[in-house]
Amino acid sequence: MFEIINNILDGMNIPYYDRQPEFSKNLPSQFITYSFYNVPAFYGCGIEQVTRYHVTFNIYTTGENYKFQADTINDTLTALLLENDFIRQSGNYGISNDFPKYYHRIIEFTYDKEI
Repeated sequence: MFEIINNILDGMNIPYYDRQPEFSKNLPSQFITYSFYNVPAFYGCGIEQVTRYHVTFNIYTTGENYKFQADTINDTLTALLLENDFIRQSGNYGISNDFPKYYHRIIEFTYDKEI
C-alpha cells in the first residue's frame, strides 16, 4: 500500500509523510500526511477474498490563500486517487491543533485489493 500511495503522491510535487512528522524548524507552507489500516473481507467460503484499506490523507496549508491552496490540493489528490481505483468516503476541514496556524483538510478513501 505504501508503494501505491507514494507513487500517487510523488506526482503532486508537495512534501508528504507517512503518519505525523515532527518538524524541528522550517515547516513547509503546504504538505500532506497519510495513514491507513486494513480490514479483511470474508465471503461465504470463509476465505479472505479482498483486503480493504482505509486511508486518511491530511492536507496542511498556511500563508496567503491557504483555503484555496488546500482546495486545489484536495481536488488534484482526489482526482489522482479516483483514477487509481480508490473510493472516496468523506472529508472535512478546519484549523489544525497539531500544527497551529495551518489550515487542515482531511479526506478519507478506501482501496480494495484482491487476494
